[in-house]
Amino acid sequence: MKMLDGVAKAMLLALLASPVAYAQQSAAAQGIEKRIVRADPSKYNHLTAVHDGAGTMDFRVMLGTNAVEPNLIFFHRGVIAPKSGIGQHFHNRCEEMFIILDGKAEFTVDGRTSVLEGPAGVPDRMGHAHAIYNPTDQPLQWLNINVGMNKVYDAFNLGDAHVNATLDPVPQFISFRLDRALLKPVNGMDSGAGTVQYRRAL
Repeated sequence: MKMLDGVAKAMLLALLASPVAYAQQSAAAQGIEKRIVRADPSKYNHLTAVHDGAGTMDFRVMLGTNAVEPNLIFFHRGVIAPKSGIGQHFHNRCEEMFIILDGKAEFTVDGRTSVLEGPAGVPDRMGHAHAIYNPTDQPLQWLNINVGMNKVYDAFNLGDAHVNATLDPVPQFISFRLDRALLKPVNGMDSGAGTVQYRRAL
């Protein structure tokens, strides 16, 4: 499975296609309203030392293994507390992507760390290690998308919170920034509410 293709397809299916194509197949059984999940902080789970990381975070599973037919394992939505993060860990049978919606975070892939300002994201390819840390005094809005060779999640923790890491001024890994200024109009997709815009992030 190619990393970018796998993550991009899973994101597309989970976030766009599932309320349409997949829901059409199962609407009679589930109903479209049951296919829509909303980020509700009152339903978040509170965790400490996630993958041996520093501090705490709150999150919930928005879409799980049964949400779509392809090998989406989960789509998480949550908040990383100040001076907190997810410790460095490997995935050998799945691929994952952390996205921050605001603030800034220290993203790590294979031991190399850089600060990115949100909204931004970093995919972690199969067989590689990653981590994320919120060095600020503000909570960080966070997403996590995981796809696999099958529907089984795997992780190998390194026991490394990756705090006070040496920072590379230029990220030595794949990353993207969701900048509204880079959106382009889609030809022929005007509506009463305005022009439809898009951008290929990866």
